[in-house]
Amino acid sequence: MAAVRRVAQPSLAAATLLVLASAGAGPRTAAARSTRVTLTMEAGPEVDSNVGRVEPGAGEAAVTSALFRATSSVRATRRVGANHALDLTVKGGARVFLEEAAREYDVGVLQAQGQWAYRTRAPVILGLVADHYEVFERTTTVPGATAADPATSRDRDFRFSGVAGQAILTRGPDHRVVARAGYRWFGYKPDAQFDFRGDTYSLEYLGHKDELDADGNVEAEYDWHLGYALARRGYSGDVLVPPCPAGSTAASCLPQHRDQRRRDLYHALSMGATYTGPIRADLDYQLTVTDSNSDGQSVLRHAGVLTLTKDLPWRVVGTVRGELQLLSFSDPLVVNRLAGQAFESIEDENRNSLLVQLERPLDRRERLHLVGRYTLQSTSGAPLWRQLVFAGLSWSSE
Repeated sequence: MAAVRRVAQPSLAAATLLVLASAGAGPRTAAARSTRVTLTMEAGPEVDSNVGRVEPGAGEAAVTSALFRATSSVRATRRVGANHALDLTVKGGARVFLEEAAREYDVGVLQAQGQWAYRTRAPVILGLVADHYEVFERTTTVPGATAADPATSRDRDFRFSGVAGQAILTRGPDHRVVARAGYRWFGYKPDAQFDFRGDTYSLEYLGHKDELDADGNVEAEYDWHLGYALARRGYSGDVLVPPCPAGSTAASCLPQHRDQRRRDLYHALSMGATYTGPIRADLDYQLTVTDSNSDGQSVLRHAGVLTLTKDLPWRVVGTVRGELQLLSFSDPLVVNRLAGQAFESIEDENRNSLLVQLERPLDRRERLHLVGRYTLQSTSGAPLWRQLVFAGLSWSSE
């Protein structure tokens, strides 16, 4: 099969399933233990045309700056006997700007995921999953509208953690259903009123099929998934209520706080498919619905992602990735300031993007790669909002 050489790594659950599958082959041995460690690093210069992600008409000039980007990832998978597997991944990264006007946007990211899985006598794998994601930024504030108003933070850093139990029902090597229930915590560092916590539930089906040629060799692979997730979010902040009659557009009609905690119910429906052959094609779609008791925070979002990866001449691997997001709010979204407080959503921004990446190995063992990447991000009101150009080296070892 003339498949692309470098494809995305399997998910944490999929990798642990592969380890358990290999452990289950052949006779069981009490001393069967193995550890696999993978290390990946990438570093190089980048240029960002809009480091502050300034929207058009915001009254603030966009700043362009060069920066240095570095990321690293360590993944360790350990098999113990025929029925147990552990998987741990730790990732880190940083972007350090060279222009003084952009230094407030220096950012660091730390991510960790861990999973324990146990194969039962039935075709069921039980497991525990824990993860943590945290963003660190330089602390930056701006004065309030008046001397009596408090300073407003310009930071966007946060932390996100969760734990869950899961059960994976397998039917042969090509079909599995993953059921998960857990609890998540979110902390928004600039403003604690956006902190939330709550229970989460999800159900996902994953399928796989091989296409064989006349000799029985795999000519192409097909993977697909369908999932639904539900989460309840209890916020630290109060709800907002509109003080003016329905349909009013008066400038003074800003939401007011009510002494009642904000509660959201979050739904996510996701589906996607992957074809791997002479080219790799990934298509994913997600519909998310946030039902909130706070005015202006109920959102319906569509997001579609298409990724194409193919081997090109001279050992180059090319990747094109396009993402389109569409949002609609059931209530008017207020972005004016009231007493120094900004009313805004801290969910993913309505951002469309196009990524083009070229990657070429520089050694025979294909551990060291030269990477070039161009990213264009836009919103519905700006056809050209932000561009990023990266050139660097990546290295991997296992």
